[in-house]
Amino acid sequence: MNNIAPLVLLAVVLVGCSPASNTAGSPTGGPTLEEIATWLKIEYYPKTPKSPAYVSGQPSIVPIVQLASIFSAIRADVDVTKATFDYCNLSPPQWAGLRAQTQTVYLVAWSSNPDAHSDREVATVDLRTHVFKIRTCSAQDFTNRLAQMESVIRKATGQEDFSLRTLRHHKCAG
Repeated sequence: MNNIAPLVLLAVVLVGCSPASNTAGSPTGGPTLEEIATWLKIEYYPKTPKSPAYVSGQPSIVPIVQLASIFSAIRADVDVTKATFDYCNLSPPQWAGLRAQTQTVYLVAWSSNPDAHSDREVATVDLRTHVFKIRTCSAQDFTNRLAQMESVIRKATGQEDFSLRTLRHHKCAG
C-alpha cells in the first residue's frame, strides 16, 4: 500500500497536465476557470456540429472578456470583466479540422499568466466526447499543446501562417 502514493505522484509529474486544484474564486475577484467553463459548455452543447464559441473578426487568442456578449446572450450570470483568462477563438472550420484528428482533446481557455511554478490552469474540451475538464499544465506541455493545435489547423485549413502564439506566450513558456 505504501508504494502506491509515490507511483501516483510520479504519474502526475510525468503527464504534464494534472487535475486543477480546487480553488474558491480567482485572486482578481473575477470568475474561476471552472465557472467560465460551465458557461462555455452551455454555449457549446446546443450547436450542431458542436464547437466552442467564436467571436468573428478577432484574433485566435483573445482575453475571455471578449466573450461577454456571448455569455450575456445565453443569460449567463458570470461577469468576465475581471477574468484573467485567455480564450482559444477558433472558427467552426478550424475546430472541425481538430475534431477530425485521432487526438481530440484541445485547449479552449487558460490562465493569462503562469503561476509561481510556471504552470497554467487550462480548460480542455474533447471534441469527440464533448467533455470539458479543468487541468493544470506545465509550461512545456502548454507550449506543446498550442504547437500541435497550430500544426493541425495549418494542415486542415491550408492557413500556413496560422498561429496561436502571442508575445506573452513566448515569454511565459520559455
